[in-house]
Amino acid sequence: MSDTFNQSLASDHITAHTGSGTQNNHYYYGQTRRSREQNVQPLAEDHLLWLHQRFVPPEGLDRARETLANTHTVLLQGTPGVGRNAAARMLLFEYRTLRRSLREVLPEDDRGRLFLDAQQIEQGEGLLLDLSTLTPDRWPRIRDMLAGYHAVVREKGCRLAAVLPYQEAGDLGIHGALALHLAGLKRPDAEKALRHALRKAAPPLQLSSPLPDPVTAFLRTTPPMHQVGALALQIVTVRKERPNESVDAWCKSAVEPFVRQPVQVAQEILRLTDGRARALLLTLAMLDGSRTDAVYEACESLLETVEFPPDERPLLEREDLSERFGEIAATPDEHGRVALPDSGKALAVRTHFWNNMPGLRDQLGNWVGKALTLRTLSEEDRCDLAGRFAEQTLRISRAEDLFAHVRSWVAQNGAPVTAAAAQAVTYGALHPEMGRTFRSELYQWATSRLEPGLAQVLLEVCKGPFAQRYPEQALVRLHHLTRRQPRGHAAETELLDRATSTHHLHRFMLNRLAEGLPKYCFSSDTRLFLALSTPDALADARDRPRSLLDDRTVRENLTECWETLFDRVPPPQWRDHAEVWLSTADTSPPHRRAQYVDMLVDACRGRPKACGLLHHLARGHVVAESVLRRINAAQGVPSD
Repeated sequence: MSDTFNQSLASDHITAHTGSGTQNNHYYYGQTRRSREQNVQPLAEDHLLWLHQRFVPPEGLDRARETLANTHTVLLQGTPGVGRNAAARMLLFEYRTLRRSLREVLPEDDRGRLFLDAQQIEQGEGLLLDLSTLTPDRWPRIRDMLAGYHAVVREKGCRLAAVLPYQEAGDLGIHGALALHLAGLKRPDAEKALRHALRKAAPPLQLSSPLPDPVTAFLRTTPPMHQVGALALQIVTVRKERPNESVDAWCKSAVEPFVRQPVQVAQEILRLTDGRARALLLTLAMLDGSRTDAVYEACESLLETVEFPPDERPLLEREDLSERFGEIAATPDEHGRVALPDSGKALAVRTHFWNNMPGLRDQLGNWVGKALTLRTLSEEDRCDLAGRFAEQTLRISRAEDLFAHVRSWVAQNGAPVTAAAAQAVTYGALHPEMGRTFRSELYQWATSRLEPGLAQVLLEVCKGPFAQRYPEQALVRLHHLTRRQPRGHAAETELLDRATSTHHLHRFMLNRLAEGLPKYCFSSDTRLFLALSTPDALADARDRPRSLLDDRTVRENLTECWETLFDRVPPPQWRDHAEVWLSTADTSPPHRRAQYVDMLVDACRGRPKACGLLHHLARGHVVAESVLRRINAAQGVPSD
C-alpha cells in the first residue's frame, strides 16, 4: 500500500461517473459541514411553511388537488426531479385542519418488511407516502395493498398523498378504481422557481434578465427541482460570505459545485505527485471545516494506516502546514479551521478516491476507526468523519461493509466513538435506497442481546434524526431494547419521553403493549403500561379534538393490559395504580367516570379473584357502588 497515493491513474480511469445506478444526493455531507441534521421532518409545520413560501406549482397540480379533495387519496406520477415529493407535501399542507396531524408513513412493517399498515391510521390525519425509491420487483406488492389502505383513509376522514415510483418502460399496473386517484405532474419552469426562491431570501435577491451565464448554462441541463432550490440557497450563502462581490460572481461561485465534472477533480489530484499531498487532500475532504491540528493528526494517522514511508527529514526542514495546505488550494481561516474552496469539491474528492482506488476502501474504514479516537478531533469532527465514510460506503451499495466497520469501531474503542458510530448508522437508516436494509438490521439489533457498546449506539440512533423522521420505528426499537436491558436503562426513559410527546405515539405504544403484554409479560412492559396509563395523560386532548380516552381502540387496549395485570402480575405492582384510576373516576364527569369503571370491570370479566380484589379496592371510593353493580352485571348477578 505504500505507493497508493503516488501512483498515477490511467487516463481511461478518469470518468464523470460517480457510481452505479441513479445518483440521488439526498444527504448533505457534500454541501456543508453544519448540516448533519438533514431534512428529517418533511411534514414539520415550519418546514412546510418555508417550502410553501418558495413553492412553484408543477403543471398538473390543480388536477392533483381536485383528486385529493374528491377521493381522499392522490397518487402522484412524474419523472424524477419534477418535484413530486414537494407537491405531495404542499397538497397536504393546504388542509389547515390537518396541519397538526400530518405525518409520513413507511411502506414497511416494524421489521422493515414491505407492508402498508392501515391499522395505524388515526381519525383525521394527513399522510405522506413516498414510494419513489421502490424497485420494480417490490412495487407490485405495495400496489396491491393501496386499495385497502385507501379504504381506511377515506373511512377515517384522512388525506393521503402518495409519490409513485417511476418506470421508464411500461406502466405501473394501476387499473380499475385505483386509477381514479392518479395525477400526473410535469416539471415547473426552473428559472421561475429560482427567481421566486431568491425573492424570498432575506434580504431579497433579484437576478438580472437574462440570467447570468453560469446559471443559464446550469438550468439548460434540466437539473432536478431540488437542485434548483439548492442552487438558490447556495447563491444566498455565497452572498453572505462575500458581500462585496458582484451578483455575477456570487452566481458563478454558487454554480461551481453543481457543474464541476469528476474529470476536473481527477486531473487536479493527478497533478499532486506527492503521496503526502494526496493524503492531506483526502483527509481534508473527510474533515472539511475542522481545525488544522485535527486535519494534520488525522492525515498522519492515514499515512500510517496505509503504511506510507515516514518522512525522515528533521522537523524544521519539512514544509509547514500553510505550505502543505496551499498545495491543495486550502487556506485556514482566522479561527484555525480549514476547508476546501467549496464543500461540493470535498464531496467530489471523496467520490474520486472511492471510485478510482478501490483497494483503499477497507484501509479507509480501518483508518476512520483509528481517527475517531484522536484527541484533536471534536465530537462534531468525529460525527462528520463517520457520516462521510457512510456516504461513500453506501454510494457503492455496501451496507454490510458499513455495519462491519461500525461493529469494529465500537468493539475496539467503546464509548468515545459511540456518537460517531450512531451517526454512520443513522445515515444508513435514512438513506433513500439502503434505508430499509438498515432499519431491518437495527430491528435485529434491538431484538438481540447486544453488547453494551452497540446497545448504546442503537439508543443514540433512536434519539436523533432517525427518530424524528420515523418515530414509530424508533419506538419499536427502543421498546425491544428496553425489554432486554436492566431496569433503569436509558432506553426506557427515552422511550417514555418519546411516547408521551405526541397523541399518535402515545396511542401507538399503548397498542403495542396491549399486543405484547398477554404474549410475553415482560416486567418492563408492566412498568411502561403503568407509566403510560396515568389518568392525566389519557384525558389530555393536547392539540387534538379528542383525548386518548375518547378513542374506543385505546380503551380496548387499556382493558387488555389490565386483564394481563390482573391475571399474571402480583397485585403489589399495580394496586396503587388501580387506586389512582378509582380516585380519578371519583372526581370525573359521569361519562369519564363510566369509562374508567368499565375498563377496570371489563378487565376482570371471568376472573372471580380479580373481581373480588377490585371490589375491595373500590371500597371507600365514590365509585364503589358503580363498581359493584358492574361486577354483578358482568357475573350475571341480578341487581336489587
